[in-house]
Amino acid sequence: MAAVLHSAPRFASNEGVLDALTKALGDKLVVGREAHGEIVLTVARPQIAEALCQLRDEHDYQQLMEIAGADYPDRPERFEVVYMLLSVTKNHRLLVKCCAAEDTPVPTVTTLWPVAGWLEREVFDMYGVIFEGNTDLRRILTDYGFEGHPFRKDFPLTGYVELRYSEEDKRVVYQPVELAGGGGGGGGGGGGGGGGGGGGGGGGGGGGGGGGGGAGGGGGGGGVWGGGGGGCGR
Repeated sequence: MAAVLHSAPRFASNEGVLDALTKALGDKLVVGREAHGEIVLTVARPQIAEALCQLRDEHDYQQLMEIAGADYPDRPERFEVVYMLLSVTKNHRLLVKCCAAEDTPVPTVTTLWPVAGWLEREVFDMYGVIFEGNTDLRRILTDYGFEGHPFRKDFPLTGYVELRYSEEDKRVVYQPVELAGGGGGGGGGGGGGGGGGGGGGGGGGGGGGGGGGGAGGGGGGGGVWGGGGGGCGR
């Protein structure tokens, strides 16, 4: 008989989980649902850290695997911040999310999981979500002089500036985005002589231009944690 390496089931069931967590979180929970085999809990933003601490300490969701963002510009609170938790003892995953506007900070969870410092920086960099209490909320994927937040759906595909290395200045420089260029022309001539007549001809030319693109994107949509119907009680 093969040895049992761990008592956790290979595939954990969702049976009873939603009801138990709904009861445990009480008024901290805005809405809970099961979709595509996942339990998704939307928590009131001011209580997100408290709810996550409760899930970690009382319900054995020990590991924070990821923090992601999503952008829904038509909503009053356009951003969703999604926390993906794992119980290593139950072999069960859980999605917990809260909503925020551009001017409503989300409480940091760096006091619960130190790795959240990096994950919150990524959501800040890509979406501009502010995490209150994060003492090192700097950009992490773009450079420190970058303008805007590229995963917002209103971020231009070309970006705002181009970044290049200047041989003249021997450093990296910014310059306005240039999308088109090129053109040309021609000339002509004529002549005559020797008691005779002569003529010449001329010509012309033209040119064209091209365009380029940049980077940009839109935060997640659809699927389990981005579904419009389940976002923030909607």
